[in-house]
Amino acid sequence: MILGSFPQLNHGARRICARLKSGYTKIKDVNNSHVGNTIEVRGWVNNFRKQSKFVFLDLKDGSSNEHLQVLVDRETHRQNPGLTYGAAVSIIGQIGTAPRGHLELRAEKLRLNGTCAIEDKIYPFVRKQNHSLDYIRQHLHLRAHNSQFQAFFRARHFASLAFHRHFNDNGFVYIHTPILTSNSCEGAGELLSVVPHNDELLQNMQSETATKPKDEIYFDRKTFLTLSGQMHLEAMCFRLGSVYNFGPVFRAENCNSSIHMSEFYMIEAEESFVESVGDITKRIESTIKSVTKCLLDDNAKEVDEAYKATFTEEKEAQSEEDRFKWLKTPFATVTYAEAAEILQQKYKFNAKDGLSKSDELTLVKHFQKPVFVVNWPRELKPFYMRTCKHDSKLVEAIDFLMPSVGELAGGSVREDSYEVLEPSVPHDLKWYLDLRKYGGCTTGGFGIGFDRYLQVLLGISNIKDTIPFPRWPHHCQM
Repeated sequence: MILGSFPQLNHGARRICARLKSGYTKIKDVNNSHVGNTIEVRGWVNNFRKQSKFVFLDLKDGSSNEHLQVLVDRETHRQNPGLTYGAAVSIIGQIGTAPRGHLELRAEKLRLNGTCAIEDKIYPFVRKQNHSLDYIRQHLHLRAHNSQFQAFFRARHFASLAFHRHFNDNGFVYIHTPILTSNSCEGAGELLSVVPHNDELLQNMQSETATKPKDEIYFDRKTFLTLSGQMHLEAMCFRLGSVYNFGPVFRAENCNSSIHMSEFYMIEAEESFVESVGDITKRIESTIKSVTKCLLDDNAKEVDEAYKATFTEEKEAQSEEDRFKWLKTPFATVTYAEAAEILQQKYKFNAKDGLSKSDELTLVKHFQKPVFVVNWPRELKPFYMRTCKHDSKLVEAIDFLMPSVGELAGGSVREDSYEVLEPSVPHDLKWYLDLRKYGGCTTGGFGIGFDRYLQVLLGISNIKDTIPFPRWPHHCQM
């Protein structure tokens, strides 16, 4: 109806559709219906074999882990000496069926888009050689050349979409919370400061009447890379109801463990009119289970390919049923005091120190399922968490623990009393009190570590291999 009312727009839309229709075919879309048809494919030579009359190319284009076999006559290969492993090509030909029953493309036209200089002995990924993850991590700009990481990053893509779909289907509004922030209330020692590199710019912006520190000139206050978008989400949820974000957060930690990075991705959600900590644990459990089931139903092939890519001689493969048996059982919930008692029965544990990763994994093993640890001592948690009604020394906080990674998510019911909050709110967060002053209600929310979730989903042992360009202490390549 709309296109029909605007003839020029209608004609333009037809032109766009025609261009899309006449484009090349992705290898993942090649199927039996193409047999006998002429199509164009574009990709990279993943392998090649020479025979008397033909050269057989295994072509991959990144759309899936599958390759398409391409038959190229020896004369065409002779005319294109750069047609070797790693070369980028565009090929037009007819789809047929090979003697063994799989589909193949019989090349009629071939364009060599780019060669791969493997003969210089510098290219790090030699054909038919296995490379360790540590070795591959040294070549971040070429990691996408490795089929293992192609599988990881396709799975990451589909997992991102699954989380967005889940929150959209459950009535949440997607909020772009800022990366630059003046909030310094939580984990101030872990903050990364933001200061312009241009000293001349800062000198020109310096006040003539009141000299400011260098890190306060540009924004008139200290500014940091965000630790969390939680408080910005709180500001939105007081009128939008249910909101979430999905983006990078930053930590300045001198840690090189398999579950820590300096830049990683968080999915954070916030809801208004939350009644109890149980509302939040139910939301976390439904989110994790719903997203995982969605991925196993809709993207089973991509998840399986990525999981198989983690196999090593030391790692024994598990069936999907064993890996995800927690989908069929309710998650456990214990108070911090109960968790401390369990740990003290197993080894020396100091409840004043909080939970280490080892403690977290011990609790998961004890219950044989994911675990919520709730109602934490006030001194172990930030100021904005609501006091438990039955004990003023505790707050309604949550840590959610899963196998292999320990803490996957954290959350709380937020303190809704202006009077209770006022003495403890930092000076730079006085606006946070206004949220309670003008139509306040009880809110609650949580944050899920997306990269750790991928470790659980795909069996990736090191978090630095879940993300294309990991950053950690002493490492910020590219």
